[in-house]
Amino acid sequence: MEATKYDYVLNLIKKFEGNWKVKIYHIISIERKMRSTVYILYASQDKNKWKAEKEDLKNGKAQTFTLETVKAFMKENIDMKTENGKIVKVV
Repeated sequence: MEATKYDYVLNLIKKFEGNWKVKIYHIISIERKMRSTVYILYASQDKNKWKAEKEDLKNGKAQTFTLETVKAFMKENIDMKTENGKIVKVV
């Protein structure tokens, strides 16, 4: 049987869960012009922590591992000025 991209991702998830001792329940991937961000939402494998983690979810909070990759690095000239003794970019 040929390995697919799905198999590759599933193996990565299993390795990640084993290494960090967590259970991944959702992944959010956001592509932007200059960078990509992946949020890995997880639950602890320790059942004693689940009650607190469920409360966090009810309150709109989630435990995540966040991975960011920069797509471009630019060299450019910018306009700047001094404001209150600080150098700031002119926008």
